[in-house]
Amino acid sequence: LLLYTESLGLDTIQKNNLIWTQKIRDALEKDNIVPYFQLIYDNAAGAVVKYEALMRMIDDGKVVTPFYFLEIAKQTKLYTSLTKRLMTKVFESLKGKTYEVSINITLEDICSLEIKEHLSALLQEYPIGSQIIFEIVESEGIQNFDEVIEFIAIIRTHGCRIAIDDFGAGYSNFERLTELRVDFIKIDGSLIKNIHQNEETKIIVKTIVNFAKELNIKTIAEYVHSNEVLMCVNEIGIDYAQGFYIGKPHPELPTNAQ
Repeated sequence: LLLYTESLGLDTIQKNNLIWTQKIRDALEKDNIVPYFQLIYDNAAGAVVKYEALMRMIDDGKVVTPFYFLEIAKQTKLYTSLTKRLMTKVFESLKGKTYEVSINITLEDICSLEIKEHLSALLQEYPIGSQIIFEIVESEGIQNFDEVIEFIAIIRTHGCRIAIDDFGAGYSNFERLTELRVDFIKIDGSLIKNIHQNEETKIIVKTIVNFAKELNIKTIAEYVHSNEVLMCVNEIGIDYAQGFYIGKPHPELPTNAQ
């Protein structure tokens, strides 16, 4: 699959943009933008209790990740349509289910009136706010801070909760976390993937976990890819684990809690 990169020639980039723009339009028209759900494991309970909803495009029967199309969607003003479609599908998927599901949300989404209005309509139509966790992508940095605070206050009135995604990936502002009063910190996979082999990384993660415990914030380890990593995550006291060792993304939410 061809994707956007600065190293491509200009003609190739333009052709690539046109191809993927049409693929995105077709996927929206044919309702082929769908959520895939990845398990989040409760380390203390020994059970799967949450899922993360991840955007996927179905293209000629193939499942395509946003890696291939999200940047082009932003360039061609189709990103908002993708986000709205995914949010709608996630809410629909939770009908009759009791799972908690997290949805990634960017600062661009938080600042978009169209997305906020769509989200408000969904929360009124589906009274399941207590099952929804919004993951703010932390690596982007927290700008437009007042707008983020206002967004969090509004969704909390519906019972929704907030996670900071990719914490520890470059930008990590502990002071801002106390102001945001988040419910979860997702520790970035770059810190987790070799934690069983790297003592310095383990010290950094322990610092994050201890800080979170002091503020009664739950922690989630991303990129748990082996039993050795899971054992280390448990030893440190991280509350939840997510990664291919726990389970790969799946197109359906199970009917009953596991």
